[in-house]
Amino acid sequence: VPEATNQSLAAKARAKGCMVVLNAAPARPMPPALLALVDLLVLNRIEAEDLLSAPMDPLKAVASLSRLGPRLVCLTLGADGLVLWDGVATKLTAHPVTAISSHGAGDAFIGALAARLDAADALLDAVQFAQAAAALHVATPVPDRALITPAAVRAFQNR
Repeated sequence: VPEATNQSLAAKARAKGCMVVLNAAPARPMPPALLALVDLLVLNRIEAEDLLSAPMDPLKAVASLSRLGPRLVCLTLGADGLVLWDGVATKLTAHPVTAISSHGAGDAFIGALAARLDAADALLDAVQFAQAAAALHVATPVPDRALITPAAVRAFQNR
């Protein structure tokens, strides 16, 4: 999606009072005007390094990324968990799973996160649900991934 389109949609969403969530995938430069419209920036380590133009400790990276405009940042780290920024950095450990394939893990994460935010979950609850959904996704054989439901994710969280 061209950045001008992202910026236009973010501005319209912001004007209507919607929370603007931007997934930084794939890694690419992002204009400051777009980042200024973002409430929650979701990205992985590679995308963070690309935006910051340098490798950085994840706890420091989220603060640096928030200074680019987003007030909230979720930096996913795969098997190393994630770091959430909401004014302070919070590190969440990953669910220990045996990964079959990490293909689509980011999509599973962002989809679950957006769904839970849309359902009015608190940010931390939504992030924890998304983290569980992504862990379950990578640990599930590819042909069975379509069978993953919100109830299955909740059961996985409560195991």
